[in-house]
Amino acid sequence: LSSSPAGPARILAAGGGTGDMVVFLAEICARFVSEEYPYRCGGREGVELYHLDLSEASINIARERLEARNLPEAGTTVTFFQGSLL
Repeated sequence: LSSSPAGPARILAAGGGTGDMVVFLAEICARFVSEEYPYRCGGREGVELYHLDLSEASINIARERLEARNLPEAGTTVTFFQGSLL
């Protein structure tokens, strides 16, 4: 979670694989984030999810899993990165 005092909450799923964590978080956000009821965490609005994995195939599966569930919804974004933390 970002320590920035303003702006959206930022969450990194490092080693995100086929998307278990990012799908779970997007589903939670879908319940609590909307234009009518924005997520607020220390003055922040919205949620930015970042999915990082080495495997392009795993990232594609994660994308497909989100699309199959019509996620993310308003107030939440998901950005995919292929690479390593190291």
